[in-house]
Amino acid sequence: MGGITSASFMRTMKINALSVFLAIKYAAAAMKAKGNGGSIIATASVAGLRGGAGGSDYSASKAAVINLVQTSAWQLYGTNIRGELLYRVVSNI
Repeated sequence: MGGITSASFMRTMKINALSVFLAIKYAAAAMKAKGNGGSIIATASVAGLRGGAGGSDYSASKAAVINLVQTSAWQLYGTNIRGELLYRVVSNI
């Protein structure tokens, strides 16, 4: 954590977490207004599931994304709007 400044931590959180929060907020409102439901998909990372898989700022931001999508899905229950996560998997195959 020594190489991460407060400013760079906040920049990463704004890019990765705040942007997803705002996307979910406005996409859900538009979908509710249309009444047809839909799917909100966010890009997650295994770095958000466990420590050590990425830098602490990146891991924290992706953990926030995972939690935002899961919580939003619960809050949108009954509206036919789904929250989904897309994980990138790296393989040496």
